Amino acid sequence: IVEICPEVIELGPVNASIHKLDEHISLAELEQLPRIYLETLRALLP
Repeated sequence: IVEICPEVIELGPVNASIHKLDEHISLAELEQLPRIYLETLRALLP
């Protein structure tokens, strides 16, 4: 994607199962995402 548009931000958990048939993350990781997304949006959209 960066080759097409250098202003792309990828957000989300990273693990060994990402984009696979049984993709999964821990509940602890899932619970952190709303805060991370909100803080990112606040920083990007003053």
